Amino acid sequence: MGGHSALPSAKDAEQRREGAKLATEALGLTMQTVTDDMNDSVNSAYGAWPDRLYVIGTDGSVMWQGEPGPRGFDPEALASVLAALPSS
Repeated sequence: MGGHSALPSAKDAEQRREGAKLATEALGLTMQTVTDDMNDSVNSAYGAWPDRLYVIGTDGSVMWQGEPGPRGFDPEALASVLAALPSS
C-alpha cells in the first residue's frame, strides 16, 4: 500500500461498516472482519494497553487472549487457535 489516509469519523453504523470494508480491501485482508457498535462497546470491554490479540467466541466469551503486544504478538499461536475452531 503506497500511502496512508484516515477516514472521517463515521456518523452511523452504515458509514462505520463502509469504512471497515474500504480498509479491509486496501489492506488486502482476506479474513472476516467485524465492526464495533457506535458506542464502541467491544473496545470498552476488551480494549487494553498494550494491545492484545483476542479470539472471541460466537457466544461472546473470550476463547483466547494473547500476550501484550506488539512484542507479545504470536501469529502462529493465533493461527493454531483459529485452525482448531469448528467450521461453520
